[in-house]
Amino acid sequence: MPIRRILLLPVLMAGLHLSAQPERCGTEAAAGWSRAHQRAPAREALESWIQHRMALPLRQTSGVLRIPVVVHVLHNGEAPGAGANISQAQIQSQIEVLNEDFRRLPGSPGFNTHPSGADTEIEFCLALTDPAGQLLAEPGIERIRRQDKGFAAGPYTVSYAKSVILPQTIWDPERYCNLWVMELANDFLGFAQYPDSSSLGDLPVDGGPHYTDGIVIRPASFGRTGSAAAPYHQGRTTTHEIGHWLGLWHIWGDGPCSVDDFCTDTPPADAPHYGCPAGAVSCGFPSMIENYMDYSDDLCMSVFTACQKQRMRTVLEHAPRRRTLPASTVCDGLAPPQAQFASSATRICAGSSVQFSDRSLPGIQQRSWSFPGGEPAVSTDSAPVVAYSAPGLYPVSLAVYNTAGGDTLSVSGYLEVLASGGAVLLETGFENGWEGWTVDNPDADLTWALRSAAGSPAGSTSAAISLYDYPQTGRRDALTSPPADLRGYSSLSLSFRHAYRPYNLADPDSLLLLASTDGGSTFPHRLLALRETGSQTFATQARLTSSFTPQSAADWCGGTPGYAACFTVDLSAFAGQPDFRLRFVSVNGYGNNIWLDDIRLSGACALTSAPGPGAVPAWRLAPNPAGEAAALICGGSCRADEVLIVNHLGQTVQRLRPAAGLERIPLDLAGLPAGLYQVQVSGAGQAIRLPLLHH
Repeated sequence: MPIRRILLLPVLMAGLHLSAQPERCGTEAAAGWSRAHQRAPAREALESWIQHRMALPLRQTSGVLRIPVVVHVLHNGEAPGAGANISQAQIQSQIEVLNEDFRRLPGSPGFNTHPSGADTEIEFCLALTDPAGQLLAEPGIERIRRQDKGFAAGPYTVSYAKSVILPQTIWDPERYCNLWVMELANDFLGFAQYPDSSSLGDLPVDGGPHYTDGIVIRPASFGRTGSAAAPYHQGRTTTHEIGHWLGLWHIWGDGPCSVDDFCTDTPPADAPHYGCPAGAVSCGFPSMIENYMDYSDDLCMSVFTACQKQRMRTVLEHAPRRRTLPASTVCDGLAPPQAQFASSATRICAGSSVQFSDRSLPGIQQRSWSFPGGEPAVSTDSAPVVAYSAPGLYPVSLAVYNTAGGDTLSVSGYLEVLASGGAVLLETGFENGWEGWTVDNPDADLTWALRSAAGSPAGSTSAAISLYDYPQTGRRDALTSPPADLRGYSSLSLSFRHAYRPYNLADPDSLLLLASTDGGSTFPHRLLALRETGSQTFATQARLTSSFTPQSAADWCGGTPGYAACFTVDLSAFAGQPDFRLRFVSVNGYGNNIWLDDIRLSGACALTSAPGPGAVPAWRLAPNPAGEAAALICGGSCRADEVLIVNHLGQTVQRLRPAAGLERIPLDLAGLPAGLYQVQVSGAGQAIRLPLLHH
């Protein structure tokens, strides 16, 4: 008969290497235990813990305990149902087998009439929602293309699976029983992780760390249809491994007759049984070859005993990451929804439209959009198209509902509508004060000030610097603009008015015009360098030996023929800059006063059609669950204008405004209490929320 290897975290089969056939169970190999070390302190400690808990009265002695299951199918890119990417039907058949076996279901292969046989009153269900509460396309199934994760090609050793694959793909083990289906090396059919004897899952007295907690089965031994191959084609490898996962040892205790599995209703044995050896005797007793914790063929298995039931239900009541599973709601219809949305653009020209897209899950049955300033202003469509006619900054709100509840996401200032045609992006006449302009006066001497003048169309107030009264030559004083967002504009142009009458040409004053594209940190771009040399290209009137104040329009640029015209500067090269600033710098020549007024930066809205909501890049969190640090990662061209970390009470515990262009945004979780958080991301045409488990 073929030999099966079943790996249990602590159950490596010894003496099975006489055959090249598969071994049913690799659990002990996975746990680092072996027959030669069957009384290792870790195993003894776990059994002592179980025996102590079994002596306590169970709070729930009867009644069905339901365990939600997620099956992670690791494949090489095959279509579902081909190769390692087993079909949904094969996965469903395995759940049916588990429920038949654990419930001793009459009329099924799991029914028995053995006097020690028991209905464990444990059932299994395929999860309907993922850890984020989103409805799964296939109940209880996550399909993982190994190349997308960077995993090597199979078959996989226990060590590689535990150290690489399981930690990167596990779902919250307090809400899901994690099953993996993957090709296994060394002839193992499967392996599992024993329950922990404490909450410190990385200690050797425990079954194993939380990030490897689950069961791994090869495709040919999973379920009873599809690629399942005889004699392990009835799903009993998974039944066996879940027995280990719930605290059962092999029926022969992984040793000679003197070694026990700690259940008095299973007869002593000194070795596993293979095939269907009817009438077999071991240690002087009839062998219970039909017990799920033996190595018999699938067709011969049908029994869990009353003691095994008590052990498993004790583990489900006391063990970390087991006791929370019966209360998990991931099988209970729909989880409450999480509202999130995307849009084809977040900046448009007035008169244009935006398509919004509801990205909320799970099972949205009703929605309500609010678009102040838009047409329509409200909608119940899943992908409404909204037109905006007036420039401005507008909020967007989406409320969604399913049978489990509702949720609302509102983002203020989500959509910016730019003026079409000749839009003014920056304008000041200084009639209302500095209007966001700032003065830089390095020597704390005379500098730019607001003064009254005549002749300017902008009004009676202008910005001026009194170089007539400023004897320290060569000194520089700067007047810096507020920021201007040039994204979405073309044909950019700057105009301004100036007035200047030189004292004489021997005392030349200068005016520089500089530009910054980094928010004013540096001004490397020189746009103009103005100085009167006698050609009247800067002077707006003849020389004046007294302090100059404009008296009429003739004193300003373009006011007197033969003198300086007003300047217009083409800024089209700076289109697309989100934080553009201008700086006028006076260079003192101890000549006469320089006046500025009516500064205007304008452009034409030139936003092209943005890609539809389907093209919005998706952020992801890694690692998740996370310790003291995690990161938001995007694989494409992303923008996150704002990132919030929100706790379970809805309180914002961190707010980030990342630099533009980042595709990896670090999140510092140190100091935050362990628990479930939401990471909210706004920008690049999306408003999304991602769950983050912090431990």
